[in-house]
Amino acid sequence: MGGMKISWLVGIIALAVVGVSFLQVKWLSNALDLRQQIFDQTVEQSLNTISHWILVEAEEETLLLDTSSIHQGQILIADGMQRKSRSVLLRMESLPMDSLVILALEENGITADAVYGAFDRYGQPAYLEGNSEIYREELIGEGYGVALGPLQFRVYFPNLKKHLLKSQLGAFVLSGFMLLVITIGLIYVMRSVLKSKELVRIRRDLMNNLTHELKTPISTIGLASEALGDPDLVLDEEQQTYYIGMIRGENKRLGVLVEKVLQASLTDSK
Repeated sequence: MGGMKISWLVGIIALAVVGVSFLQVKWLSNALDLRQQIFDQTVEQSLNTISHWILVEAEEETLLLDTSSIHQGQILIADGMQRKSRSVLLRMESLPMDSLVILALEENGITADAVYGAFDRYGQPAYLEGNSEIYREELIGEGYGVALGPLQFRVYFPNLKKHLLKSQLGAFVLSGFMLLVITIGLIYVMRSVLKSKELVRIRRDLMNNLTHELKTPISTIGLASEALGDPDLVLDEEQQTYYIGMIRGENKRLGVLVEKVLQASLTDSK
């Protein structure tokens, strides 16, 4: 009965640990989602800042721009664009865009590496740095965007997931350590319980065997004593010697059994 209670208790503890682990993972997932939402809002604020910096000083009326210009490290495509688009692009050409983007992001606490570019309404690059060319599809499909006059300014973070996970690294490590400690503790408890149950079984078998071993010499001594003490039973000297030897032998056997029990008790106490 006690073994069943222990088994039930261990099962309940195991279920509790699994439940806590599930809740912990769920909490971490929710925390990561919340971090993603905060990051999205912060990027949106940064893009609005960048858009304001570019547009505030763009002068449409005084810009003269060739229909196609290529500058070192940058691609500038102006074919078919309106005057406002050309003024925005020229303004971007005149600004240190790398420093501007980094500054706007860092002001809002974003340190993740970013690539950027400006695209027309057809998704064609109007302004795209050379090192951003490999992320052209990601900029259009997964990047963050903000209106830049008739254009759209887009930013993409190649290592976004790594950045978000790094921001939650402390929580992940602490939670993982706690779950590991709980799991190790549960395994230790289960092993201890199983070992205790095995010891109980061994002791029960020992007591059964010991009871059987004690009954045999006691019965033998009792029968020999009755034979020696029975006045109606006439025993010669050889028979008396036999029964007396039997009593002595069984008595010695009892002594050996008692000694073994004492040795087992000493071993268990240590």
